[in-house]
Amino acid sequence: MFIYERYILKKLVVVFVLTVLFFTAILFVFNIFRIARHLAAGLQFSLVLRLFVYLIPSLLGFSIPFGSLVACLLVYGRLSAQNEILALRVSGVSLYRTASAMAMLGLGTFLASLLVFGVVSPRARYAVRKLRTELGTINPLFLFEPGETTRISDYIFSMRRKDGNRLYDISIVHVDKERVTMRIDAQKGTMTHNPDSGTISLKLEKVDSLMRKRGGSEVWEMPAEVMEIEFDLASALQKFERKKEEDDMTFRELLARVRIAKETGEDAIAYLTEFHKRLVFSFACLSFAMIGAPLGMRIHRGEKTVGAAVGIALAMSFYTVVMFAERLKSSSHLLPQIVMWSPNVVLVLLGILFFRKIQRGLR
Repeated sequence: MFIYERYILKKLVVVFVLTVLFFTAILFVFNIFRIARHLAAGLQFSLVLRLFVYLIPSLLGFSIPFGSLVACLLVYGRLSAQNEILALRVSGVSLYRTASAMAMLGLGTFLASLLVFGVVSPRARYAVRKLRTELGTINPLFLFEPGETTRISDYIFSMRRKDGNRLYDISIVHVDKERVTMRIDAQKGTMTHNPDSGTISLKLEKVDSLMRKRGGSEVWEMPAEVMEIEFDLASALQKFERKKEEDDMTFRELLARVRIAKETGEDAIAYLTEFHKRLVFSFACLSFAMIGAPLGMRIHRGEKTVGAAVGIALAMSFYTVVMFAERLKSSSHLLPQIVMWSPNVVLVLLGILFFRKIQRGLR
């Protein structure tokens, strides 16, 4: 490795580390209120600390690709603004050799992301799921988080807001053999736990419900002022802890489930989509670096502000397309995997095109 390659790589690594730390901290702020609620509810600090540690891998999975993009934008933007790229070109160093540091950063972050997305993050997610069962034994309300769905027995719960044991904008779906038989919407409700009987009681107020007749398609609307639902906490905790979702599986587990699904004739699209989503996020480190370096060279003025704005816009567009493709997994004929990979393909092609334009401009 030549001196100028080490010089550029060192700058890239410094900016990358600072960006990852800053962006991870920003993402963690959105979770700090949840942890504060746990502390206010009397949760032990040791459990809160474990929850904090388990959250870090999932945050790193998003901040590492973004860090590679911002690092290439800012470093190559400054090198271009100070005419260092031009000086290296006059000295006989090709533009592609100058970009070798970018390739090393992209490859290193790609491998790091594979480890995070493929092993560390899913294990941490499952550890959070198991930790929530511990919290549920202390207070069943810890099983329910605003904006998340929670399945207990044959009920799937979601809500928008929680204040103590008061829940607001509640939606409950009753599922019988994977078939929806009833949907309940309530403006608010009160959850109580009976330790002696080991049951949870949810008293709903201002309820609208839809019920599907077994064996038919007839639906009734049954409004009510008050409705009460009761279920067993012990069986709920056992099911909540043991069942692994696609997000909780490592690469090896996902591939094993795909193989089993194919052998049994089941649809493996959900597992394949999750597997490809993580590969797409990991490869984003390389594609972000490839588009970030030439874009940085073309941004000569105000590179910090403009570079950060371009980085955020690219990252938001990338994640929006991938999240949209993930929602297509219920329709396998739409090939969500191809849609997921399209942002990476576009970014790589644009990066190559920009490099060629810059190379011709420096001749």
